[in-house]
Amino acid sequence: MTHLGSAKDLGEKEAKEKLVTGLKKIFLQNDIEKKFNVKLLLEITAGSGEIMGDNFEEIACFIKKTEMGISKNKIGVCFDTAHAFASGYDLRNKKSVKKTFDDFDKIIGIERLKLVHCNDSMSDFNSHIDRHENIGYGKIGLKGFEAIVNEPRLKNLDFILETPNNKVGENLRVLKKIRKNI
Repeated sequence: MTHLGSAKDLGEKEAKEKLVTGLKKIFLQNDIEKKFNVKLLLEITAGSGEIMGDNFEEIACFIKKTEMGISKNKIGVCFDTAHAFASGYDLRNKKSVKKTFDDFDKIIGIERLKLVHCNDSMSDFNSHIDRHENIGYGKIGLKGFEAIVNEPRLKNLDFILETPNNKVGENLRVLKKIRKNI
C-alpha cells in the first residue's frame, strides 16, 4: 500500500508521469509480476498542498496508465475514511455514503476496493487536511460510521483502525455496536 506523493517540486504533469513510471517499475523490476501474486494498493489521500491521489478520477487514471503493459487487476485501492472526507467525499449519513461508493464504483470499480482505513476526521469536510480522530468524535460522526460499516459493498472488506490515542478497544466497541448483520 502506498500514498502517491506530491507534485510540489516537479509540477503536476511531470509528477504524474514519474508516478506512473515508478508504479510500473514496482511490477516489472525483477519480474515481480511473474514471481509473486501481489496487489499494490493506492490509498486515497486528503489532498493537502499538491499531494496526488485525492480524488477517484485521478486514482482511476493512475491505475489505467500503470496497468498498460502489465497484467490487469494488479492494482487495488485502500479507502481511508478520514482522507476521503477531507478530500470532499461526504460520509456523514447513509445517503452520502451510498453516493460516495456509487461514484467509486462508477469511476474506479468497486472490485478494486480491497481495504478500508477506518478513522473519523478532526478536519472539516473538503478541508484537504489529514487529521484522524477516534470513531464518533469527529466530523464524520457516529451516523456516518453506522452507514459506512453497514454499507453492503464493504461487508467482505477488512477495516483497519488508524485512530489516535491508543483507544483501539473503545473504537472497536463502538464499531461493533453500530454494525448490523448485513
